[in-house]
Amino acid sequence: LPANQNGSLRIRLLSKDRNQEIYQGAHLITVAGLQKLADIEIFSAYQPGEYTIEAEFISQEMKIFNNWNIWYYDRPTISLRPSLRLNDKAFAGFIQKYSREQEADPNFVVTDTITEELFEDLDNGKTILLCYGGNDHSASGYIFPGTLDRFKPCIWDRGSNLGGIIHSGQLCKKMGLERYFDFPMQSLIEGGYKINLDDFPIMPDELISGVDKPVRDRMNALKGIKEYQKERILRNFCYLFVLKCGKGIFAVSTFSLKNADRSPAASTYYSTLMDMLPSLTDKSAISTSALKKYMRNVKVMKEDVMNHFWEIDNKPVEDVLFWEQMGIDLTKIR
Repeated sequence: LPANQNGSLRIRLLSKDRNQEIYQGAHLITVAGLQKLADIEIFSAYQPGEYTIEAEFISQEMKIFNNWNIWYYDRPTISLRPSLRLNDKAFAGFIQKYSREQEADPNFVVTDTITEELFEDLDNGKTILLCYGGNDHSASGYIFPGTLDRFKPCIWDRGSNLGGIIHSGQLCKKMGLERYFDFPMQSLIEGGYKINLDDFPIMPDELISGVDKPVRDRMNALKGIKEYQKERILRNFCYLFVLKCGKGIFAVSTFSLKNADRSPAASTYYSTLMDMLPSLTDKSAISTSALKKYMRNVKVMKEDVMNHFWEIDNKPVEDVLFWEQMGIDLTKIR
């Protein structure tokens, strides 16, 4: 603000169902440079969701207005303390930090690795949350098909993220979202993974699904592949699904773990998910032997050239080094 202005400051908090003045101050004298005019506290009585803060400063000589969109979340709590088999120590620390119970529930397991013990637990009727995203599971011999993910739009034939749909009403409510992805999903999606369910043996209960693009890779067309390849477009991507496996409940989440204790949205997602799982049931069922057979025989399919550039996300545009690494000589393509 310019110096030596004598004015009033009004601050309002707005949402879909709220328009509330949360601060009013008069006879505020401005000084040159950075100046604090007010301290504002937003109380926990508010519901999780998107809010807009509007600030208006009025003096005899000027009227200045600004606004900011913010997201409000409750402090995370996890009702049950699950048993942990996690390589990610930071994520294990997050669960321990916010769990209300001191003793771990042996029938509820959170893991980020695929071992024979996981399938044995399912056969014994346990609830398993597999945090699949961000890890290389190929050494286990059991994998899900899919691709790395970024929270950025598709650029013609670059990319595989045209948004997503949250089918769980409980997750929508706790995360302050309606049905479709919005900015809070960035801390979960960026650097995570998504599973392609096109060839999955059954249709699980998809709690969060992704939308693939309907555009073919230009390099295929330049190489003479003119038809659309159904295994490359409009794939049935999924970020979170639940199914009955053996005698247990098997939930798979593919979001990144790195922001679980850094981002309020990510904290809310994981704490809400862990509260939901012990009470979930699902009609979709598969035996552990059938699931193991499927996961052992998954063929890893690399993303097309332009999608691969989008997923590595290290440069604004393709350069000579990228084309050389991909083994493509542009001078020979007509």
